[in-house]
Amino acid sequence: MSVTRKAVCLAVGALAALILNAGAAHAQKKTLVVALNQDPDILDPTLARTYVGRIIFSHICEKLYEIDENLRIHPQLAAEMPAVSDGGKTVTIKLRRGVKFNDGTPMTAEAVRFSLERHRTMKGSNRRSELDHVTAIEVVDPATVRLRLKSPLAPLAAILTDRAGMPVSPAAAEKLGDKFGTAPVCVGPWQFVERIPQDKIVVEKSPHYFDPSQAKFDRIVFRIIPDDNVRLANLRSGDIDVMHLVAPTDATSLRKEGRFEVSNVTGLGYNGITINLRNKNGKTQAPGDLGTPLANDPRVREALELAIDREALNQVAWDGLYTPGCTAIAPNSPFFDRGRKCPGRDVARARKLLAEAGLAGGYGFELVIVNNPQQRRVGEVIQGMAREAPHRLERSRRSRPQHPPVPRVRRQPQRDARVRREGRRAPEQGARSDRHRAADGPLSRGERPPARAPEHPLSLLPELHRRVPEEPQGLQGRARRAHPDQGDRLAVGA
Repeated sequence: MSVTRKAVCLAVGALAALILNAGAAHAQKKTLVVALNQDPDILDPTLARTYVGRIIFSHICEKLYEIDENLRIHPQLAAEMPAVSDGGKTVTIKLRRGVKFNDGTPMTAEAVRFSLERHRTMKGSNRRSELDHVTAIEVVDPATVRLRLKSPLAPLAAILTDRAGMPVSPAAAEKLGDKFGTAPVCVGPWQFVERIPQDKIVVEKSPHYFDPSQAKFDRIVFRIIPDDNVRLANLRSGDIDVMHLVAPTDATSLRKEGRFEVSNVTGLGYNGITINLRNKNGKTQAPGDLGTPLANDPRVREALELAIDREALNQVAWDGLYTPGCTAIAPNSPFFDRGRKCPGRDVARARKLLAEAGLAGGYGFELVIVNNPQQRRVGEVIQGMAREAPHRLERSRRSRPQHPPVPRVRRQPQRDARVRREGRRAPEQGARSDRHRAADGPLSRGERPPARAPEHPLSLLPELHRRVPEEPQGLQGRARRAHPDQGDRLAVGA
């Protein structure tokens, strides 16, 4: 979060639903069909920025390091964890030997140096800020690279578990230039075959991958089906084998049908209400006074929090499938403060706070939501609860773009607040056919947390899950002491 915003966060859990169509004949099928809810942006690790793009990358572009479901980092294309010297300003990385890119060229230290330099210096790179502590990259020998840093950087290994740590084939990158994303060549169990925008992305088993057993299918077809109902219909009809993003209400009905296996996964992200404090003329401009009670008076924001019943919102909007919470720290994090209790709904105190703020008659503001059925439902529930405080929320809907827009300066004042998904990891929701359960391993490689942290000071803490050797509750407590007036995050599931 920038200094111009605060947020009321509604952290969410992740959900996966798997279809069960057993049969020996199906077990031999060689093509897996996966339905994604949106078309990824460019498939170039240096330029990419979308969540759904990582699903594709996880199959065709491995990283120097990987992170597992318990938030532990381990080597993937590196041979071992990085060695740190010179007071933390020199990091040496040994590489796995015998690795080839999917064009058959070797992944050497020079190739890794080329890739990291490309991430750092390429025009338009979205990795530049992630690697801005790196001042030089040196080739020590064919299987070793050394990074020189401006200052010690605890998150470096975690940064290299995402796209900043994906080596690309120098031969392919030099040949294709800025068109590399149209035919990406990395290291992975599968290799890119074709892409038809807004229709499908196809990958096939790589003959060059060092561990062929990782690819349980010869081919994976990622179909782009933005409409939730159409994806669900395709799942039920058997036209797709895996469904990405299942709404909680649909997950409940899938369970009841008996043909589906549904499992929940706790994510590191959360849904939240981001409140505009001082973003008057755009994030690139100097903060300005909005002159609104919501922005200027913490009592008004606390009253909004006290108007919301997290558990009721979870039950009504998400069928009780998420975990109520009140921080940006997920409950599966070692830094989660289990001693912290979320405030319950207290309409009487909310009214009292508004009266103290000179708003005894209530206060109205606009809440922007994504224009889809799930978010509309969330907005309606929050609107109804807040009305009793009394906050008067006017809901404003906006369509979800297929790709996040390029950041731009906004000349007009920003909205008062908006419901948004934020954090290191968005919820994973999917569906998979039982006839392909042999694919559990490679598909579970799927999505990982992005390396970039949210900007809000409290939501920076998930970045530290696996980086800072500090006692968990002490870290979260220190954050609260450092920002005692935040009072701005309402987590309802993690």
